Order: sequence, then structure tokens, then C-alpha cells
Amino acid sequence: MAINQRNLVRMLAVFSVWTTAMVAATADTGGDGDIRVPSIRTASNQQPEQFQESRQVAKLIDQLGSRHFVARRDAERQLLEIGMKAFDQIDAATHHPDPEISASARYLISELTVRWTRRDDPPQVKSRLDQYAHKEDMERLAVVYKLGARTEAWAIAPLCRICRYDSSPTVSRQAAIELLRADKYETGYDPNIAAQLREQIGTSVRPAAEWIRLLATQLEDPHRAAELWPAAIDLAASETDDSLDEELLAAQVSDLLRNLARVQLQIEDRAGFVEVIDRIMATTDRAAIVELQRLFEWDKVAADAKLVDQLLDRYQESLSESKSGLYLMARMRAQQDQEDLADQLAEQAFAKASVMGAGAEGRLVIGTDLMDEGFTEWGRRELYAAIEETPTASNVHGEAAEVLSLSLHDEQLDKEAADVLAKLTSALKSDTDLQKDYNRRIRTSGRGPRLPLRPLPKLESWQYYYQACHLKAAGDTEGQWKALERALSLDESNADILIAQYHATEDNQQRRQQVMDRIQQRCRTLEQEISDLPSSSQAYNEWAWLVSNTEGDYDKAVRYSHKSIDVFHKLIAEEPQFSKEDSAGYLDTLGRCYFSAGDIESAIKYQSLAVEYEPHMLVLRRQLDEFRAAKAGGTTNGG
Repeated sequence: MAINQRNLVRMLAVFSVWTTAMVAATADTGGDGDIRVPSIRTASNQQPEQFQESRQVAKLIDQLGSRHFVARRDAERQLLEIGMKAFDQIDAATHHPDPEISASARYLISELTVRWTRRDDPPQVKSRLDQYAHKEDMERLAVVYKLGARTEAWAIAPLCRICRYDSSPTVSRQAAIELLRADKYETGYDPNIAAQLREQIGTSVRPAAEWIRLLATQLEDPHRAAELWPAAIDLAASETDDSLDEELLAAQVSDLLRNLARVQLQIEDRAGFVEVIDRIMATTDRAAIVELQRLFEWDKVAADAKLVDQLLDRYQESLSESKSGLYLMARMRAQQDQEDLADQLAEQAFAKASVMGAGAEGRLVIGTDLMDEGFTEWGRRELYAAIEETPTASNVHGEAAEVLSLSLHDEQLDKEAADVLAKLTSALKSDTDLQKDYNRRIRTSGRGPRLPLRPLPKLESWQYYYQACHLKAAGDTEGQWKALERALSLDESNADILIAQYHATEDNQQRRQQVMDRIQQRCRTLEQEISDLPSSSQAYNEWAWLVSNTEGDYDKAVRYSHKSIDVFHKLIAEEPQFSKEDSAGYLDTLGRCYFSAGDIESAIKYQSLAVEYEPHMLVLRRQLDEFRAAKAGGTTNGG
């Protein structure tokens, strides 16, 4: 598939950050001679690990509050010499009631040298934690988010390490939250992961460390975890910190509650689950639609029709207040095969103003999301309205026209697709000032909410390509050729136009040779792009797509297609906003390459995966049907 047609990237929105916890601690020697190290309030009252110098460390921490400057500095020096063994005790002292001790402890934490990478770390961890100590807080948070996006077990150790040792409470707690969010931990008893979590977090007295210990319990015994989590959450909810606003503290509690809700689902405690959801809805500043959208994406919720009904009925009033909420109810009712009710709710949603953006902008965002989820009719209605309600060639008009035309083409409604673009291109061509303003917006803003605005020649090129597809279906081969020639004159780099020309010249050898010359020239250009930038997946993919749909080295096309996927997977590993589902277009290309090379089993295998990742794209399904039909008939494109 030519990826440049459609690449609506799923961005991962991550805005929740975390705060410090309250500590009530003193360091003294009891009458029995035991050392009482500073303690922190946790559900299990975890204490720092006792080691040979524990008594000395406790005394030195107490000495940090001395009235004598020399004594305080000497205590700091000795604690730094003891090093990381004293970390947990010093960390607990950062909340000492004596402000001199707490301030000195915070300074010492920032000065202790943490080995962020270990000898046995896999390369993925070493690369992410390279220069970690020298990064600013927001840069370290970005590392945490990337590690949290991984589902592999190797992400556990670095996230625990960051939770335990990072000097920023915000970064430390986010590391724990990322572990709580990992999907692989929802599957129940896993002694290996539980043991690894406990080993890596050690005896850290931080509140976030307690969350990780509770996660380990959750893996082994979710019923026990369901009993323990409320106390830890209540403790987190009771914490106060004047340096952070209440909204951020509420976001922390909401994420912990969300994890508890998953546990309640796992142990099939529906009443407990609903109770937790009620608390989330009462404590969060997010709109009800956002929270419920998350819930309905959980497999265990979506598969439980009674639970869905209960949630929809329980929060119907809140959902009915917004356009998005009404569409959420409509989608859920449609999935329950309650089509009449779903359409009624969708009608109400269409008539309601959106809070996601003023007027048509909200229609654009919601309409695109609806089509991505397979609710094509509702989504197109919103996009048509967005086009009608905005000035011609405005940003919203341009983006809505492109998304709408792509959707219409996918359903082979090519005349309608061409007409949508024609309205936009005609307006731009007939008004010089409007065209200048449009071009200026392309240069200055570049990207809109969904798709980049395309220059006028590219818009016209797609318009004539859709027109050619319509004329082909109508049997007008000469009209099709003229439209394709016009399209190519406006954009010579469009592989889909060249492919269409190739298939339109079966009965005209002179034109076929002309097209093959163009294809070979384009392949040479792509080879040069690959040579100049071998890390670009697009050039590999386009070469493979162009050749596999026409003539050439099909085995090389297979290799190039695999290479494009390998490059893209490296991007997925580095950038959490991308996921394997975004590789559907690349897999579509690989399916075609294998089909042309004569390996129909592999073609069906990879095409099926593409359809799995993008189930609502009809073009992917049509290609899969073609491959299966060829298998049934004993033929392939490659002979």
C-alpha cells in the first residue's frame, strides 16, 4: 500500500504526573539499642534495609540537623562516602520534620551517584538510559514513557530502578505508574515477574515503591491485592503538597483507582468494580466521556453486555450532555446490535455542538474518529457538515475534504471522492488571493489535527486519480487514460497513478512501454533515496509496492518490503506514539509482494495481519479476498 495516502497516527496522550509523599520520621537510638531509621507512611510500613553501617547512617542523618556548620558538612561528606547503600535511609529523611535535615537529605540524594545502566542490561535499556543522569526532568520523563510503552520483561528493571532512585518524585512515581499500566500484568499469577518486581524495588520506602510491591501481590493473588490496594490509594489521596496543584494529585489517585478497577474485573467482583468507577468519576477532573471511553476499550468490559448496560444507564445523564458522550452510547448500542437506538443517539449527537472544538473543527475530529472505528456513515455525515460549515479552503475544510475523499475512495465511491476534492481545488484555482493564503498556511502551520494540508497540485492529482477510477468502473478506458495522464502530470511521484496506468495499457503496447519507462525511472529515484537515507521505511515500501503491482524483480520487492517493516519496527521501539497496528499498510505491501512472487500462503498470512490491524479499511479486505480466490482457483499473480 502507498502509505502516503493514509497515515493517521495514533498519538499516545500522556499527561499524568506524580507528587511527593508525606513522611513522619525521627532518627534516634531506642532503649534496646536498636536503630530506628526514618520511617515513611506506607501500607506495609516498609523500612530501609539494615546493613553494617545502618546505625552510623542514622546518626549522620541526625547530625545533618546540627547547629554547627562544620558538623553538618562532615555528616554530608561521610554519607556521600558510604554511598548508595545509604540511599533508602537518606531518601526517607528527605521528609524529616527538621527542615535542615530534609533539605540536606534532598541535596545528598541529588549528589549520590546512581549507576543507571548495569552490566547485564539488554541493549534496549542501555540505549534508553544513556546519559540519563544528565537529562532534565522532562527528558527523563520522556525516557519513562518510552520504557512504559514496552511490553517486554526487560522494561521492568529500568522502571523499578528509576522509581527507586530518581531524585524527582514526579519521575519516580511515573515509573511506577507505567508498570501498573502494562497490559501484560493483567493476566494473573506470574511468580517470575512478581519476584523480579520485588527484587528490583528492594527496600525502598517511597510510596511509589509500595505500589510496585502491591503490583507483585496483584500478580500472585489478585483477591489479596484487592483488599490491600484501597488503603494505599486512601493514603495517596490524603497526601498534600503545596508545590503541586490538586488536579495533578487527583490524576495520581485516578490512575491507582483505574488499576484497582482492573483487579476487580479480574476477580469478577462487578459491584466492587462499579464502586471504584464511581470513585474515579467523583475524583477526576476529566469528562465522563473520557473515563468511560477508556473502560469500554477494556476487553473484559466490552465483552460483558450486562456491565456495559449498567455503566451506560448509570452515567447516561453525564454522557447525554456532550456530543462525544452521545456518540459513545451510540457506538456501544451498535455493538450490541441495537441499531435503531444507536441511530437515534447518533442523530442526537450530530445535532449537538462539540466541546472538542468550535463548530466544524469538532465535527472534523469526531467524524474522523468515527470512521477510524468503522462507523463510516456517521463519520461522513460529520465531515460533510464540517465542509459546509467552514469557509472554502480553510484548514478544517481542507482536512475534512481529504479524509472524506479517502474514505469514499476506500468504498469505491470514486465519483463522490473526486467531487469532494473538486470543490476545494476549483475554489483555489479561481481565487488567486485564496490560493496564496492557502499556500502560506501550508508553509507556516504544516500539519492540522489529522492530516497535513496538501499543495494544490497534489490535491488535483488525487482528484483526477479518483476520476480515473470512476471512469474505469464505467468502462470508459480512454477517459480513464486521459485522467491518469492529467493526474501524473501534477504529481509524478504517485505510485498508485503509475500502477493504474500500467493496468490500463494491457491492450496498448506503445503506452505500456511508456509506462514501464516511467516506472523504472521512479524505481531508480527510490533506489537513490534508499541510498541517501537507508533508515527511511517509506522508500523501501514504495519501491516494493510499485514493482509488486507491475513488473520487475518480485523477490527483491519481498526483501525491500521486509526491510521497510524492519525499519518501521525500530521506529515503534523508539517512539511510543507508534504501534504495530500502524504497520497495516506495510503488511499490505508485503502481502502483494509475496502474491506476485508466487508465494500465496505467505501473501494470505501477511494480508490477514494487515486486515487484523486495520479491520475497517475495505481496500485491505479486497486484496485479501483476491488472494484467497486465487488460492481456491490455483493461480497467483506471479503465475
